[in-house]
Amino acid sequence: MANKELNSVEEALKAASSGKKSIIPNDVLNEIHSLLNSAYELMLEYSKHLALTSSERIRLRGVNVRRRGFIETVLSIADVNPEFMPHYVNSSNFQETMHQLEKLQLIAGVLQQLLRLNGDNELLSSNRAYSNSLVYYNNVKEAARTHVPGAEAILKMLQPFFANMRPTTNKPTEKELLRDVKGLLHGTREGTIVVENENPKVIKGERIVVDNT
Repeated sequence: MANKELNSVEEALKAASSGKKSIIPNDVLNEIHSLLNSAYELMLEYSKHLALTSSERIRLRGVNVRRRGFIETVLSIADVNPEFMPHYVNSSNFQETMHQLEKLQLIAGVLQQLLRLNGDNELLSSNRAYSNSLVYYNNVKEAARTHVPGAEAILKMLQPFFANMRPTTNKPTEKELLRDVKGLLHGTREGTIVVENENPKVIKGERIVVDNT
């Protein structure tokens, strides 16, 4: 862990705890979790028979904005000109299916907004929790440096979490990248690896690699 990050943690923690960004209370989160579980169980009750396979998901046609416009236009025209509707297509079922699609898309929209809000709150909570932990670690490290009794033992318990961390300004080597990619592929490491290639037309460009494993 770079000393610069540890030394600036207290300032970051004060900013995070300033009250400008408030975390949702636990009792409210419990209520949200309970409501979502109820909604999931209700949808699962009517969806157990689906269990779409991967090939079915590829084969079935989803509906984008253009296709939805096409469906709505067909419904509107067929309502005035029902003689062109095949006998094996039930008009009322057709309408009901469209209503189901509209409601499912509304649910999807709410879930997407919920995921965004949940992600923001999760990021804020994780940042505060990690900042608190870094402050504690920094204090223990300073206490161990001045030989405070018990600090060295605690420091040894916490140091392994930073054993393989490189300073954020250093680029990973090719060997380190290959190790991290293999770890991600095999599920033995956590994180993300981002590779950006700048100015690819000028001598193959300069590659920017961000290794967050």
